[in-house]
Amino acid sequence: MSIIHTRHLLCMSAAVCLMAFGLSACQKNGDSVDRNDPETTVQDTEKESSSSENSKEQMSEGEDLKSDSTVDDADTASDGDSDVIVVDLSDMDDPAGDAYANIRTYSSGEYGTIETNHQSTLLADGTECYYYEIEEYYFNDSVKNASTINETLRGIYQEVETGYEADSAYYQNNSDPSEYYEGEGEPEIQVPYNYYKFYDLYYVGDDYVSLVYNDVYYLGGAHPYSNLYGITIDVNTGKQVSASEVTGQSDADILNMIKKSMGMDIEPTWEDVDYYITNTTIVYFYRQPNFYEDVQTVR
Repeated sequence: MSIIHTRHLLCMSAAVCLMAFGLSACQKNGDSVDRNDPETTVQDTEKESSSSENSKEQMSEGEDLKSDSTVDDADTASDGDSDVIVVDLSDMDDPAGDAYANIRTYSSGEYGTIETNHQSTLLADGTECYYYEIEEYYFNDSVKNASTINETLRGIYQEVETGYEADSAYYQNNSDPSEYYEGEGEPEIQVPYNYYKFYDLYYVGDDYVSLVYNDVYYLGGAHPYSNLYGITIDVNTGKQVSASEVTGQSDADILNMIKKSMGMDIEPTWEDVDYYITNTTIVYFYRQPNFYEDVQTVR
């Protein structure tokens, strides 16, 4: 999964448009319809009392049957976490929710360390016009095949840095150090930056490791923007793998499930969404935080 960074003066307007789209999508996603409990009215009069009781019994039986049925692909079930939609794509029943209840957490400090790569870009007069920082997480020897996994991670970080260096050249050639905004106290120089921040470690096993990064970029203005990126690596080969390779499902089927579960009006691509895995589940997320709820399925 490649990471492409484009920095130019039109970036702010594009980000604003995307934010407006995301807020609209969030509002749409907030609407809920309970398909499993259709509204039913039972008349209870002396004339029809017996038929009324029969109707109630039929309704009760129907509800029992529904509660025993398998959840459909497009249906969702709550796991107690309002930030995650749980979708069971398997044909197996999981009435106790064991896959979701037994998700393990992993301490990043136990399995590896972070090396910080910070670079500043200066103008001829010594003014800093841009900087970037990359938190490079590397696994220690307690993790199977750590050296090969780390080589794959190093390649990902180098790809990110190549994009940041292009941004560095842009700002060095186009920045005006006199630009500032009036904040509290003295005027402050607006210094654009990129920050590839280690987000969390979600899984370490004999089959895969899985972690997430937050690519934060500040272009000036009120606040920065960000995109989330999942990195899942096959421990045995040391290669980054796609969701399709992990699940055995086609990209089309996975993306269609994500579209339905997130309530998206567009046809999503892997440029829009990404994933990570836990010890029992696979979690799909929209790259820009807070636009759609994550979707979690059984591995």
